[in-house]
Amino acid sequence: LLRQHFINPRRLREWRDVYSQLLTVVNQQGWQLNSQPASYEQLHCSMLAGLLGNIGWRPEDEEGYLGARGIRFYRHPGAQLRKKPGRWVVCAELVETTRLYGRGIAHIEPRWLEEVGAHLLRKQVLDPKWDRRQAEVQGMERATLYGLVVYSGRRVPYARVDLAGAREIFIREALVEGQWDTELPFLQANRKQIRKVMDLEHKSRRQDVLVDEALIYAFYDQQLPPDVCNGTTLERWYRQASRALAPGQPAPLTLTQAELMRHEAAGVTTEAFPTIVRLGGVDCAAQYLHEPGDVRDGLTVTVPLFVLNQVNEERTEWLVPGMLKDKIQALLKSLPQKPRARLVPLPESASQLADALSVPQTFANGSLLDALQAHVKARVQLDIKRTDFKPDMVSPHLFMNIRVVDEHGRQLAQGRNLGALKSQWGSQARGAFQALAALRTPKATSGQAPVEASVSTSDPQFVGNNVADASSNQRGSMPSSGQKTSRSDTAQPVATLQPHGEERYTRWSFGELPELMEIRKGSQTLVGFPALVDQQDAVVLEVFDEPDV
Repeated sequence: LLRQHFINPRRLREWRDVYSQLLTVVNQQGWQLNSQPASYEQLHCSMLAGLLGNIGWRPEDEEGYLGARGIRFYRHPGAQLRKKPGRWVVCAELVETTRLYGRGIAHIEPRWLEEVGAHLLRKQVLDPKWDRRQAEVQGMERATLYGLVVYSGRRVPYARVDLAGAREIFIREALVEGQWDTELPFLQANRKQIRKVMDLEHKSRRQDVLVDEALIYAFYDQQLPPDVCNGTTLERWYRQASRALAPGQPAPLTLTQAELMRHEAAGVTTEAFPTIVRLGGVDCAAQYLHEPGDVRDGLTVTVPLFVLNQVNEERTEWLVPGMLKDKIQALLKSLPQKPRARLVPLPESASQLADALSVPQTFANGSLLDALQAHVKARVQLDIKRTDFKPDMVSPHLFMNIRVVDEHGRQLAQGRNLGALKSQWGSQARGAFQALAALRTPKATSGQAPVEASVSTSDPQFVGNNVADASSNQRGSMPSSGQKTSRSDTAQPVATLQPHGEERYTRWSFGELPELMEIRKGSQTLVGFPALVDQQDAVVLEVFDEPDV
C-alpha cells in the first residue's frame, strides 16, 4: 500500500514517532486536542512561531525571494505546489547547493507576522503631522522583521513614541497657527485679538506690531501641562481648569491685546483710521490692507452700484486722516526740485500740513491739492501750481480703491480710477438709482410735489454680506431715451425704472417741482434730483442721481 502511494516507510515511522511525542507533551500539559481540524491560518501560524527566520518576500516581477537578514533564496525545483505561492512565504528548510533554495514552501499573510513575531518587530514612526480631522499629531509607522518590511505607511498617534514632539507640533500648528476646529472659547477669543492687532499693522503699514509666533508658542507651552498633546487631552484639562477658577479670574489660555503687541501702534485710532467712511451722506465700510502689490493694498471702500455716480472724486483724494500725512509727503516729493527744496525736511513739513488739514473744518473740504497749495503758500510764501504735483509718481496705495458691488453684495468692479469706473458702470448705476427711487417714491397727486420719499427698512446694501455702503456727490450724464443698460458677467444691476410707472403728464398738475428730493434707505439718506423727461406727446417725472443731466 505504501509502495502504491509512493510513501517512504521510514518517513512514515518518523512521522508516527513525532506524532506520539507531541501527543505525550499535550497530555502532560493538560491541553485538549482540537475537536475540529485546524484551519490553514491556525496551522501555519503555529509553524511560523519556530520558522520566523525562514520567511521570504518576493519583489514585483522577480523570481527569487528576499529572506531574513538580507539573504536571497529561490523556490526548490522539486517543490510540487498546487498553486503559485504568493509574495510572502515561509519555508520548512533552506538548502544551499548551487544556490540557496527553500523547500516546503507555503503562502502566508504579512499580518500573521505581526501577531506571531510581535516581540521581534522593529517599528519606526516617521513624518509626524497635525491631523485636523482627528485632532491629534499622527505619524507614518513602518515595521520590519529581520530586515523585511512587514508594513509601512500606517497612521498612528505620534504621542506613543514621542510625547514631547507631539506636544510641540500640537501647540505650534493647532493653537498658534489655528489649525484646529474646536468650540473652546479661548481659541476664538485669541484669534479675534490677533486679527485686531493685524488690523493695526495694516492701518499703520508696519509689520512689527504683532509678536512673532515663537512668543505665542511660549505662552501656550508655559500654561499647558506636559501630558497635553492633542485635542482630547486639552479639552479635558480645559474643563478641569475652568471649574477650578476663582471668581474674577480670566479664562485659561486667554491672551490679551497687550500681550500680543510688541509696542503700541502710535497714531492708530478709530478717528484716524475709521471703519466707516461717510461719503455724501451714505456710510461705507472701509478696509485696510498692507500688502504691496496686491490690488487691495491701502484703503478699500465698498460702494453700492446705485450710489456710484454720487461719489465725489475730490473726497476720495483725502482718504482718511491717518493716511493723510503719507499722501502729503508723497505729493511734496513729486514737486520739482526748487519748490521742494523750500519744504525740506519733507517728513516734518508733511506732518505739519497734515495736522493743519486734519481738523474737521478743513478735512475733506474741496480738493486736497487746492488745500495743499493754499497751506504751502501761507506757511512758506511759496506759490505752487496745481500742475507741479505729479500724482502718477505717488504710490498706488495712497489712492482710494473703490469696490463696486450690486444689491446682493457681489463685486462688479474695483479700481483706483473713479472716472474709469463711472465710464464703465455709470449708466447701470443710474438705472439702479432710478429703480430705487421708483420703489421708494410715493406717486404724486394733483397739487402736490413729491418732495421726500421715506421708507423704514433694512437693506442688504447697508447691512450684512460685508457690503459697504458708499455714496458721495458726483457728476454723470443722463442716459438717452430708450438706452439699455449693459449686463455684467458676474452680476446684473437693476434696470432703469420710472418712479411713477406709466404716469404721463400733458399739463402741470403735480404742483411745484423741487430741486432735490431725499430718498431714505434704512438709516441712510440719498439725494435725488427730480426732472421732467420729454416723451414727445407728454412728459414723465424721473429722479436722477446727479444734477447735471
